[in-house]
This record gives sequence, C-alpha cells and structure tokens, in this order.
Amino acid sequence: MNEKKEPPIRYPLRLSPELYERLKALAAKERRSINQQIIHLLMQILGEEEQD
Repeated sequence: MNEKKEPPIRYPLRLSPELYERLKALAAKERRSINQQIIHLLMQILGEEEQD
C-alpha cells in the first residue's frame, strides 16, 4: 500500500524565558532539538497517563 504520511501540525507555544532555558539545556544534554525534546517529554507524560 502506498499511504501518504500526514504533515505534522504546527502549534505556536508560548514559554517563559526560564522554562525555555531549562528545555534548551535539557535538549542539549540529551542531544535533541528543543522541538524533539518537547515531543519526547509529552510522549512520556501521555504514555504514563494511559497506563494509570
């Protein structure tokens, strides 16, 4: 089958400068982009909630 992949949804996100810096540092430590880090953290939280 030749399924087309749906494009990602863009969502503007407002962060405090402090939270942005924390995300930036964590992303650098884990060698991810900030976007990838946010997605990773959201997936962890949503995965944990589904198991409850």
